[in-house]
Amino acid sequence: MKIIVEKEKESHWSEIAARLHKPLEEALTDPFFYHYLNNKKVKSIEDITEVITEGLINNSKNQIEIWYQGKKVQKLKIDELDSSLLLFPLYTFSLAKIVGNLQSGIYVEQKEIGLYGSFEISEISNFNIENLEFKLVEYKEKLLVNQLEYQKQPLKLKKKDTIVIYQNGFKID
Repeated sequence: MKIIVEKEKESHWSEIAARLHKPLEEALTDPFFYHYLNNKKVKSIEDITEVITEGLINNSKNQIEIWYQGKKVQKLKIDELDSSLLLFPLYTFSLAKIVGNLQSGIYVEQKEIGLYGSFEISEISNFNIENLEFKLVEYKEKLLVNQLEYQKQPLKLKKKDTIVIYQNGFKID
């Protein structure tokens, strides 16, 4: 995620980071930074993010479950979305590739475990898995399920229950 730091606030924020003996990009991942900042509008890193690219990363532990009316319809791995080795595609997906380098700024990379998201479709009379589209993003050889759509409508996030297990702040000049 890219972080927004307004120019007039950057020196004040850097002073607070210096109290923590860290550069600003690392201090942004420290909860004590926000305590010392003492700003009601900025209580965590989520309050200062500009661009967030998030999703379910393709690895052996992650899986997607599709439920309809309390019954599991399908369980799949992200690898199964790729239909390049099949005669007929099983699932509809679109792939966006992020090429090139990141723009200058401060970024924070996070990894989380748990329930990435429970999504719901409101008012549907008959579910058809063929109308479900997986939006994938590829960046630096990593593949993420970024968004889900049903009949070209984005699904609403109903629940997310994750724990951050890794954070890294870095700056690109």
